[in-house]
Amino acid sequence: MTIKEMPEVRIAGFSSKGIEWQILYWVGTYEEKFSVRHAVQRRVLRNMHYAGIEIPADRIDFSQTKLKEAIDYDNNNEDLLFIRTLPLFSSLTQSELDWLQQELKRVFFPKGEQAIQAGEQGDSLFIVQEGIFDVAIRDPDGEMVSVGHLIPGTFFGERSLLIDAPRSATVTAEVDSIAYELGREPISVLLHQRPQVMEELSLALAERQLQNSNFMNRATTAQIETEQSSLMSEFIEKIKRVFGFC
Repeated sequence: MTIKEMPEVRIAGFSSKGIEWQILYWVGTYEEKFSVRHAVQRRVLRNMHYAGIEIPADRIDFSQTKLKEAIDYDNNNEDLLFIRTLPLFSSLTQSELDWLQQELKRVFFPKGEQAIQAGEQGDSLFIVQEGIFDVAIRDPDGEMVSVGHLIPGTFFGERSLLIDAPRSATVTAEVDSIAYELGREPISVLLHQRPQVMEELSLALAERQLQNSNFMNRATTAQIETEQSSLMSEFIEKIKRVFGFC
């Protein structure tokens, strides 16, 4: 079920510990409410952590030494759980997800560091796991202007990789952030084995091209859907040429 209503964040009140916030969001069915609530809380806590915001509560601080093997095991489990939730990889089998996990490279970006730069040639895409990234493109006057933000679960850098074009945007970490990097070779394997992955990536390319233009401001919903479908078809053909489908 598609949820069209946007989530809302409101100030619920004030206390001695600080501001109390209220998050309102929709779920498709009541059966999903617990899993959705858990996902919302998890992402809020993670982004607060990487933004340097601590939860005001009584705490007992202690230190614990963790073996490297245990750390690696925890990271691998977290990686696998995360990529399972991504619509981009929803068509993959368990064995394919296990393979993909080994192909992903975890990259840490300190606050202010550029993940990709407009004009560069790209050979990989990135999937945001933690934090927030700012997206900036060059306006008609040649100035870089911010056009949006990327949160966990979204990806960037796919345009240059998929259609063999220079990076169209500069993406910068707004807070300490983590992203998975996926290179050309594993992407090629996925595109050839799973057509759904190509469709998801083509849809993302079409949506972003429309968002970065003035077309959406003056077009009707029907016109936007028609243009989006047309762009998707164009991008699919370009991807097939770049990755040797024809």
